[in-house]
Amino acid sequence: MIPETQTSSIPSHPQPKPFWHRLVYASLGVHLAIVLLLAGGLRAACFLVSSQDPVARQMDADSIRYLTLGLNLAEGKGFGRLLAKDKTSPPRWTAELCRPPVYPAIIAFWQLISGDGRTGTIVFQNLLGLAVCATATIVARRSWGSAAGLFAGLMLAADAQGVALSNLVLTEAISGVVMFFLVMVMARALANSSPSTGLLVGLLVGAAALIRTMAAALPLVLGGGWLVQCFLKRNRRGAVAALLLLMAGTGAVGLWIVRNGLAAGEYTFSSLPRWALLMEQASRTLEAARHIPFEDAQMELTAAADLDAYRVRELPLSAQQNSKLREVAFRTIWENPAAYLRVSAVHTAKMVCAPSKFILKILGLPLVSFGTSSDEATPPAGVRLLAWMLLVYQILYLGILYLAAIRTIAALRRGFVSAPILNLSIVLILYTLALSAGAPGEYRYRWPVIPLVVLVASASLAKVRDRAAEGPTPQPNHGPRAADCAAPGQP
Repeated sequence: MIPETQTSSIPSHPQPKPFWHRLVYASLGVHLAIVLLLAGGLRAACFLVSSQDPVARQMDADSIRYLTLGLNLAEGKGFGRLLAKDKTSPPRWTAELCRPPVYPAIIAFWQLISGDGRTGTIVFQNLLGLAVCATATIVARRSWGSAAGLFAGLMLAADAQGVALSNLVLTEAISGVVMFFLVMVMARALANSSPSTGLLVGLLVGAAALIRTMAAALPLVLGGGWLVQCFLKRNRRGAVAALLLLMAGTGAVGLWIVRNGLAAGEYTFSSLPRWALLMEQASRTLEAARHIPFEDAQMELTAAADLDAYRVRELPLSAQQNSKLREVAFRTIWENPAAYLRVSAVHTAKMVCAPSKFILKILGLPLVSFGTSSDEATPPAGVRLLAWMLLVYQILYLGILYLAAIRTIAALRRGFVSAPILNLSIVLILYTLALSAGAPGEYRYRWPVIPLVVLVASASLAKVRDRAAEGPTPQPNHGPRAADCAAPGQP
């Protein structure tokens, strides 16, 4: 006689999931709350600390020029400054040739609204930074899962360089916001080939160029590339959208060139590229080739071009002067190729990998470097230790970020992840690196694409599916096994 067997199984209670698991796979609202609390707290703290000495902590050398232009706009004087033609001439009103107009216009707007253009602009930059943190969290979560969304939000919230630049009167913070949302809008334009969306992308590209001169060629890169793609695929609607992008972006750049010609006396988008060519790239090359002081190299090259550094950067040049400047700079680079490549590699690596000291500046900490301080008085050991910890933190941060981005690119090549946002982000990252490579190689030049690098890096978590939050898939119950129904001693 076969004994009666129990056909019902004892219900099993699922094991409680660890805290980190519940955190990673929490709802979008929880993730946004965490990201915004962290980002808002850090930015508010740095704003309050930097506001204790705003002239020293919220202003850089370039900040003074931007603030002056903004205040002149707010007072109705126009877009220019008082500049002297040479050391012996008195200053006179001169139309601005070096810097594009959007950032000073933002300062002017907040000067008119609040009476304090500097503080208004910095608060505005911090609010835009919060918007980027929230948007990156949402976009990465929807594209690659909740782990990717939380990673993107936390990395942007805890970005020390981003926090610092949001509290400085410099263009990088707003430029990074425009570049980030430019990718978001263009990804939509590529998906729906909408002419109106293409026009909006063109306006954003034009705005990016009128914030930082580095983006002046971006309309041709994005609009031209999209137009070629549409012709190859015979996408007429997309071709119309690409043409609108191209026309709006290049139109903004072209109009500013015409303005400079009419108002400043030289038909160029900005004097900054020629200054970087002669006063940085060629001068650094000569410094490395001859082992002479950098200032001596600059003086030798400006003398060879019959110019001075002030005129190269701030004042209009004739066609003959521009031709002589380029001839001197390119000849110096051509005659010293090894020195040029060495200098370019060092300064590019500095721009990409070096920790930013702006976080030390806004907090009033010493600008430590290789065991020394740039301050005349040696600060207390605890203060120096804090400064070093912030620099080391940034090195670790960049290491994690770049490794995750490389992992995404490897997965992209193997076809594991794919999205227009990724491809566009990589194009803009490479474009920025190419145009900012070499001397002067300041670390702030990389930040406008750091939000895009974070977005690319977050896709490395695309394999971490949300279904992991549900635990193992339950097996169907087909009743008792045959072995459970067998008599004792019977196989």
